Amino acid sequence: MMFQAEGGARLRVPSRLLPGAGTDGRLNLVLRPENIQLEPLGGVSDEGMRIRGRILQVVYAGATTSYVLELTGGLRLMAEQQNTLGKPRHREGDEVEVYVDPEAIYAVSDS
Repeated sequence: MMFQAEGGARLRVPSRLLPGAGTDGRLNLVLRPENIQLEPLGGVSDEGMRIRGRILQVVYAGATTSYVLELTGGLRLMAEQQNTLGKPRHREGDEVEVYVDPEAIYAVSDS
């Protein structure tokens, strides 16, 4: 199912989340930073939530790196990835595909 996020970005979300939509049709999604994958442009599956983004900030923390991203439409989020080679995989300014597995997307109500 496709939804339009604030700022105009279109997101594909699992149909199991539809009962979480409010009476106004709004759906609040919860994504854990460690479940957000960052890949080079064009490098991910069509399933799950996928959107283009740009890395605004990189915070290296030893075993992990946190990334602040700006998505298409201006939406911002944070992703966290394990460091496999002792250094961040991406740099500030990199354009990436942001992907979240459908099973890692949750909906919550406004109340």
